Amino acid sequence: MTRRKRWFYYSIAILAGLSLAYIAFVLFFLDFVVDIWWFHALDYGIYFWMRLLYRFVIFIVAILIFSGIFFMNFWVGARYLGKTDIPSHPHEPKKFRKTYKQLIQMFRTGSMVVYTPLSLILGLTVSLPFFSRWHQALLWVLGPDAGQTDPVYGPAQISALIEQDTEISQKFTLWDQIGSEIQRGKMIILPINNVVYYIQPVYLRAARHLKIPELKKIIVSQGDVVVMDTTLERAFERLKQKIEQRLKRLEIPETKVSIKEPN
Repeated sequence: MTRRKRWFYYSIAILAGLSLAYIAFVLFFLDFVVDIWWFHALDYGIYFWMRLLYRFVIFIVAILIFSGIFFMNFWVGARYLGKTDIPSHPHEPKKFRKTYKQLIQMFRTGSMVVYTPLSLILGLTVSLPFFSRWHQALLWVLGPDAGQTDPVYGPAQISALIEQDTEISQKFTLWDQIGSEIQRGKMIILPINNVVYYIQPVYLRAARHLKIPELKKIIVSQGDVVVMDTTLERAFERLKQKIEQRLKRLEIPETKVSIKEPN
């Protein structure tokens, strides 16, 4: 092999390695990097690492629970496996029956060797939704009963409420008319004191220029109340004022009853 061919193959291998590394970064690490930058930009770095810790703790606990369930099922089934003999056939070779008995014996006596890795693989597969939806699992398991009949909105309902809000839709329409591309970031679920808040950043990017999206607004919602402001603190303050105004409108005015003394 000549030196030129060797360098050519090296270049192909390096390009392939860089391509695979780029694909792996986009698929597995891009969201992680964007999230940590966004949380640190809002001075919520501790909250980001707490979310990451909760996610892996819930995922590992789910793996252990489901793996234990699978292992116990395999172990109990193995106690009764091979109790009845396989039906014989006149033309059946003896080697087949011997192999069958050896296989049954391995499953009956090798529980730790056979069932442990199989149970872990099955438990890992079943527990994958707990890794991607850890916040819902945590809220469902540990969330106390609020004793209220009000509906709890999910991300799909909150997105619909955001699109139906008159003020927000007018802003989106205005930005779209001036040629800006609107990008709504990931929706964050933040449970605090039996109240579920939904937070979603809104980015703008000039349609004519390939620029990094600029964080323009923050959407915060509680129940069916949705507000949008420039910072997270201002959005929470505006949400509080909007909820107080709604409660004041719902209050029943006190009626004064005057009793006249008889003449």
